[in-house]
Amino acid sequence: MVSRPLTSFTIEREIRSGEIAYLLVRPVSYMFHHCAAYLGERVVRLVLNLAVSSVVVAALTGRVALSPLGLLAYIPAVALGMLVDFAGIFMVGAAAFWMEDTAPVYWVYQRASMLLGGMLFPLDIFPLAAARVLRYLPFSFVVYRPAELAVAFRPRVLAGALAGEAGVCAAMMAVAWLVLVRGVRRLEARAG
Repeated sequence: MVSRPLTSFTIEREIRSGEIAYLLVRPVSYMFHHCAAYLGERVVRLVLNLAVSSVVVAALTGRVALSPLGLLAYIPAVALGMLVDFAGIFMVGAAAFWMEDTAPVYWVYQRASMLLGGMLFPLDIFPLAAARVLRYLPFSFVVYRPAELAVAFRPRVLAGALAGEAGVCAAMMAVAWLVLVRGVRRLEARAG
């Protein structure tokens, strides 16, 4: 969560300033452009955060509870999780087509990611019915599932996590694309 770049505010600024009109006519997709920038920045931040936090945990506890197989499983899981998160962040930024300020939406999204994604409380401590629902929300695929694979690797969890993440990722990206298309139509209608 700490490695998340503030892409939604960049998108909001581009929409509010009108700069998006110039970015939409470029030969690369507006959404793909922001996805590539988001992933590039997020991967660098994630690697640095993992390195620093591993050193701190090792210094405080004497060991880091990560297995080699868990780390290998973590890579595709966190990559898909980042794409799911990008879609959510992109939708928050694209809300600027309809709203003057998207900061409140971003803060709600961020807090929901922390609480419903398993960062503040592991999903296993919620009542069974709530935990089942929370496991299939997009937030758990961003936070909880990759962390679960890294710390407590189990092959059957890997298959379910990756399949779930791929499905949620495809759905979230499709919705983000639709939000962009609707927003651009609204922009064109208002611009005349």
